[in-house]
Order: sequence, then structure tokens, then C-alpha cells
Amino acid sequence: MRNLRNCEMNEHLFLFREGKEALEEFEDEERIRRGIKRRFKHDFKHDIEGLSIHDGELLAQLQEGHKHTTLYEAVMLLEGEIKACCWDDEGRIETKSLSKRGDLAVFPPGQSHTLFVKQESRAIVVRFFPKAEIHEVGERIPVPLPGELKTLRKKTLDTQYQLKEILQQIEQELERKRR
Repeated sequence: MRNLRNCEMNEHLFLFREGKEALEEFEDEERIRRGIKRRFKHDFKHDIEGLSIHDGELLAQLQEGHKHTTLYEAVMLLEGEIKACCWDDEGRIETKSLSKRGDLAVFPPGQSHTLFVKQESRAIVVRFFPKAEIHEVGERIPVPLPGELKTLRKKTLDTQYQLKEILQQIEQELERKRR
């Protein structure tokens, strides 16, 4: 997939990229691990500014905990219900429900956070780099979820794996009966 990070702005007044070039669909293990069915993802980096925009369809599950070294991440709900969760090294945890279209959560650089997607949802995620402070694109670092959230994520993933196995057994049984 071509990435906007490689585009030059010098010849154009603005950037344009067809949506079909940005479509990512996840299946099987990757879908379960990421908690994303599909997304449109546009990334752009020019000099010391950067921007990443995702329109994602999210599975109902607790996402992996992570933080970004140098960028802000904004999550805006379009459909469904999401609980945004962040925590610090001292054990303080804060959550906010995103339940109405347009509800927004913004995580600053270095803030450990996750999303608890309570039902299949759709969200716009925008990651942006502050021009005055950043000289290169930072990285996304997985971080352990606090206490019971870690257990909840394991139970959620275990349940999804079990469901996948049951569906495969049903499909095999139906195929066998067709023969």
C-alpha cells in the first residue's frame, strides 16, 4: 500500500489520496489481536509535521494498552459505545464514556491509554504531531494494562478465540452434511 509519507507537497496545492488506496481489512488472528474489522488509514509526514487519520470499525473488546512517545491521539465516536481509559505510573485511572456521536477523547504524548469498545463501534482516530516540539515521528509503545483490565482483555481475547473455533466447527459440520 502506498503511503502519504512518501508524497511531495512541492508540486501541489494540497494532497489527495483515493480512499480505496487507504483501505485495510483485518482477518482471523490479526482482527482478533487488533480489535479492528477494517479501517481507512491515511498517514502523512512532511518536514516536522505529521498527521494520521483512521476511520475504523472496531470490535467489541478491550484494546491493547499503549502510549505514543511524541504525538497526540484523538478518538471521536461515530457509532456505538466506547469507554476511553488512561492511567499513570502511580496507579490513578480515569475513564470517560464516548456514547454519543461526536464524543471526543484526546490523549497527550506519553499518556498510557486504551479503549474499551463496549459494542461494535466506528470511530475516527487522528494522531498529530506538534510542529514546534517534534523533529521526527515518534513511536507507538505497547504498555501493560492496569490490574483487572489486563485480565479483562485476556478473557475477551480467549472468548473470541473460542467463538472462532466454534464457528469453524459449525462450518465444517455444514460442509460435511452438504456432501
